[in-house]
Amino acid sequence: MPVIGCDDFRAAKKWCHEFRGFENSINGLAEGMLGGNVEIIHLDDELVVVVYHFSKPEALPVSMPVGFISTNKFIVERVGRIARDYVDSCSSFDRPNDCGAISAIAKLR
Repeated sequence: MPVIGCDDFRAAKKWCHEFRGFENSINGLAEGMLGGNVEIIHLDDELVVVVYHFSKPEALPVSMPVGFISTNKFIVERVGRIARDYVDSCSSFDRPNDCGAISAIAKLR
């Protein structure tokens, strides 16, 4: 689930409430991939769904979702690699993108 960073107590509490019973299985992920406007559902070797939320406030009152679904093995693997690279990287020297279980973040305070 998207969080500002690994110390985003408020967002983590909100996600724990929204996904009560599953909070130990859900990780916080630092917002920022492609400006925070993309959603990816990736099932290894099976399927990928990519949705980019295009925003143009002067012309559209809400964001417009644009994306694709693919079962093409090459595309599934390529998008999966891009997503894993983001999750495994850091936004700066000491700020990992994978913030761990939202339940642990919610207990920081």
